[in-house]
Amino acid sequence: MWMTDDEIEYYKARSKFISGAGCFIAVAVVILILIVSVFSFASKVLDLMEPKDRQLFVSKSPDQTHAIKVIEKGRGLSFADPTVLISYKKYKIERQLNNDRKDLAADNVSINWNNNEEATVILYGDEQYPRVIQFKVPEKGEYPFQVIKEDLDIITLLSRQSPNHVNVVELRRKRSLGMPYANNPPVEVYYGKIGSSLQKYDAPYADQQHRMDFFEIIWHDDQHATIHAKQHLGKGSTRLVSTLEITLN
Repeated sequence: MWMTDDEIEYYKARSKFISGAGCFIAVAVVILILIVSVFSFASKVLDLMEPKDRQLFVSKSPDQTHAIKVIEKGRGLSFADPTVLISYKKYKIERQLNNDRKDLAADNVSINWNNNEEATVILYGDEQYPRVIQFKVPEKGEYPFQVIKEDLDIITLLSRQSPNHVNVVELRRKRSLGMPYANNPPVEVYYGKIGSSLQKYDAPYADQQHRMDFFEIIWHDDQHATIHAKQHLGKGSTRLVSTLEITLN
């Protein structure tokens, strides 16, 4: 059956309409995809630009009563050297580390507890000498952090007295530029009676195979102590990498 001229014109117009509608829908879909992509990209850029703090680790006192938090301040897209935030309850102290503009890791900060209320905080960076901060649980109105002058040749990492305050064991390390594991300066052990001139242990305490991030001194009595060297593994976990037994006369 032959179509009339009116029917032919109708189908032509209908085809043009459908074709035009299809093109419009295709263009609309492309524009929508572009808009979504632009917003997604902009969101990612803004997310990168927004500084976000990152917790490196939490160090607790031997009796688990006190905790010092170590946080890397967010830098966003900034190329400045990183800043570490050390906090205890409402008290905070910030220090910028010369770390070749690289992000910080747990081993950039070492915290060694001398007892349940005192700790030594040491800040390391690839392009700086270690910086020492002493911490003491504050009395009312006191500030717990004290920055030690940075021109010391020897850094006392940890000092622990025996149970009856007869003897003391100290761990010391020579001040050197950069991270401690880069040139691996040994830790020297000193011991003796409190108030006397301490003797140096025969051999330095060093482990060429493992990084030693922080230490513990455990007294068993007034003459016997064990030194543990530990390593941060991230997410709050640690690993024992070395042990040294000390016997005092």
